[in-house]
Amino acid sequence: MAMKKNFIDEMSSHGNGICGITANAFSQSFHCRSKSSMHEASFHLQATHFCTQLKEKQQKQFASLMNDVMSKKFETTKIPISIGDIRKFYTNGKYSIYKNLPCPKTFQIDNHACTSLIEILNHSLAMGIEINLFRSSYYKQMIVHNQDLHHIQRTREILNEVYNENKVHDCDPYVFLLIIWSDDFEVNHTRKNRNSTWLKTVTIIPPPNMTTSKKHTNVICLGRKNQDHSNVNKFFQDELETLSKSKDRYVYQLQQFVPTVARVLIMSSDRPERCALNNVLNYSGLSTRRWLYSSLVDPFKLSSRNRCILKRFQTMFITHAKRKRPNSCAYCCDFDYDTQTDINSFDITEKYPKKNIQILPVLLKVEK
Repeated sequence: MAMKKNFIDEMSSHGNGICGITANAFSQSFHCRSKSSMHEASFHLQATHFCTQLKEKQQKQFASLMNDVMSKKFETTKIPISIGDIRKFYTNGKYSIYKNLPCPKTFQIDNHACTSLIEILNHSLAMGIEINLFRSSYYKQMIVHNQDLHHIQRTREILNEVYNENKVHDCDPYVFLLIIWSDDFEVNHTRKNRNSTWLKTVTIIPPPNMTTSKKHTNVICLGRKNQDHSNVNKFFQDELETLSKSKDRYVYQLQQFVPTVARVLIMSSDRPERCALNNVLNYSGLSTRRWLYSSLVDPFKLSSRNRCILKRFQTMFITHAKRKRPNSCAYCCDFDYDTQTDINSFDITEKYPKKNIQILPVLLKVEK
């Protein structure tokens, strides 16, 4: 019925159809006899086309802007009426609002797009992003309960370290904890292993009620997966050392400049990424460095005891015969680099010392 009426109105007069649709929309009835004017209908048709391309949040923002245009007076500024005004006042002009908004600047290091950690912390504190404020002396009354990252044992150790470092200067700085994360990922799901992206982020640990907040996490570096990230990691490591020292910064929550320190609480990365950060070659290689692993080995029995060393010296300098028995000492590991395989053996160089070292007589005396 509405479509039929629209075509009838349009046949009676050009443009009358859209004028009737506009009038029906604002009267909220299909039986409205009056028609809107052509310039009103044209405006609302363009506004309709614009709003259909916006999300609901953007539509609400558009309605708010239209309300401000109608209700507020603009004395020192004016409403932009052309694309030139929009570029000059809002987006591209030298003095435009967008170009002069305070935000951390980006720069390049070895083809990586980077942002300074120090600037991110300064802007976050100055903008008033909600952060739990703890002085370093808080460790004295802090209760470790592991319900949030601000009350774990490592946090207490960091606060204690900062307090001891600054008590000489009679300073009790506020301590902000950071999470550094880095990994590579595919930019899409259709082409694998093509131009994979490497990302590094920093998170200022938020309050417990804002653990999923987007305001506390910032990207600090973006590059390609197969690039060398050593110089980038070195740059951020230097910045972290700078942030670990007390410096006055403006904190919006306190409305004043206060001494602050930022320390890394968590360095989050997978095993290949950790190996790259620690320069330990391929994590699955035979020459990979290993640390902090436990075993039932007595550290005092790792080295060879005197009797085993003496036998090895006798083999090398006295009998010149290779020992054929296996390492079977029950008291020490008796590390032995002798080999019975010809392919693994080698001749002693000409410059190798031919005389016995001074420790041999001492060992012989001890054995006697």
